[in-house]
Amino acid sequence: MTVRLERWAAAVALVCWAAIGVPVVAGDLVVAPSGWWWAAYLTYGLLLGIALLPLRDQLASLSPALLAAQLLAGAAAFVLEGGYGFSSAFLIINVAAAALLLPLWMTGTLIAAQTVLIVAARWWWDHGPTDFLPIVEAAVFAALQVFVAAMVEVARREHRARAEAAALTVELTAAQSRLAEASRTTERLRIARDMHDTIGHQLTALAVNLEVAIHLADGAAAAYVERSRRLAKEMLSDVRELVSRTREPELDLQSALRSLFSGVPGLAVHLSVDSHLRITDTAQVDALLRCAQEVLTNTLRHAHASNLWVTLTQTPDRIDVCARDDGRGDSRVNAGHGLMGMQERFEELGGTVDFHTNAGAGFQVDASLPATQSSR
Repeated sequence: MTVRLERWAAAVALVCWAAIGVPVVAGDLVVAPSGWWWAAYLTYGLLLGIALLPLRDQLASLSPALLAAQLLAGAAAFVLEGGYGFSSAFLIINVAAAALLLPLWMTGTLIAAQTVLIVAARWWWDHGPTDFLPIVEAAVFAALQVFVAAMVEVARREHRARAEAAALTVELTAAQSRLAEASRTTERLRIARDMHDTIGHQLTALAVNLEVAIHLADGAAAAYVERSRRLAKEMLSDVRELVSRTREPELDLQSALRSLFSGVPGLAVHLSVDSHLRITDTAQVDALLRCAQEVLTNTLRHAHASNLWVTLTQTPDRIDVCARDDGRGDSRVNAGHGLMGMQERFEELGGTVDFHTNAGAGFQVDASLPATQSSR
């Protein structure tokens, strides 16, 4: 689920928490909860409030500990309420929070433990089992907990499916760009060969024939033959230059990147490319395009980010790429096959790739390629 949705859920839970404390503060209860209940209640509210603060991103590595503290505080508030009743809402919130962060089997274990806790707490308040009401209450709350866990799991799977679909779309767009470029290159080479094999050979033959004719002509005719010979050589030179230009790849990296980054669902991509960037080395263009594709795919699948910034700059000696997101980051870089492939591709071309990440500080890729003569 997105960070924005998680914070909305935390805000709703915090409102629920505040509402539970209103009757206690107003003194509308026959038996006021103890000071221990107040300690558990206030601790629970503090932990919910952390999810609404920017500080939450810097505490991403402490999420398991914060969740454990929240579960214990909610359970303690319920047990210590002495039959107030509304504190049981904390158990439902606990399940929603656990379903966001824990595997499904662990959430199921929590539901079972809290269901047993409801029965035990009721019997403790009533000084032993007197009827089946605690069991009925536990069954109702168990159903509610299962329902909440199921809804959160559906939302998580839907989010993963959307991210996977977006990543596959990115891969398809990149493949289409490479295929279109390969098709254009093939067509240019075919035209260049045809021009060289037909027009070029015919002009060469014409120049040779005119060279012979100039020795056979005399008078005014010789001057015209000589002029025709020079024109034939100039045309042949022009054709060769045109063939040479046609064979040179005209790789529009900027258009390919804009096509790759356009319309990415759930992610704002900020692309900045030097206006004078010109790369004609096909291997370098392919490496840069695949780097952008891998960065975008990883951001969609793993980063939980809202923004991605990609910058390409060119100097006389280097072509630099910087890509960073505002996602959750990690305590260390876990380089999978995609990142290792990116690094290998750049190193084969004499370049470098560095990865940087911190928990709550996003993920950043700094890559560089030497500017070859053809890319200046």
